[in-house]
Amino acid sequence: MTHMSRDQIERWDLLRAAIHEAAHAIVDLRTGGLGGQIELYRVEEADLTEFKIWVGRFTGWRIVDRVAVGLAGVLAELIHDEGDPDSTTETDIAKNFTYGIDDGVIELSDTDAEMHGDYCYQDVERTVRLLFDHWSAVSERAEWERTKALELSKGQGDLPAP
Repeated sequence: MTHMSRDQIERWDLLRAAIHEAAHAIVDLRTGGLGGQIELYRVEEADLTEFKIWVGRFTGWRIVDRVAVGLAGVLAELIHDEGDPDSTTETDIAKNFTYGIDDGVIELSDTDAEMHGDYCYQDVERTVRLLFDHWSAVSERAEWERTKALELSKGQGDLPAP
């Protein structure tokens, strides 16, 4: 990654966190769940070298497909990092995820790992397909959540739900 200012790092990381959590919510909705609530938090004492300034949490109200919902966040980050669904393939994302997990380059949060439990390569492919099919919804929800987090961090109060 090229050199970025603190402000650029913060904006990039907030978008990363928003995409991650939005993917959980959209995949949950598309697999029969009821969606849920997303919260994004700014870490005040964040280490900029780790690019983890913003963290998030998705709280599902009734999750039907725990495997797909649990995998969706990290897979959405990969899709975002590698471009968009028009510039990469589902197979590329699924393989990069699998290799990244195997090599220890990609780490799942405890809550994501707990949510999806055991999974197989077909689960990864299925979740990537869901994300590709609904990428515009993931992007729209992520942008809304990003905007909400910025406004709330400035003390602007609550925004209406999307």
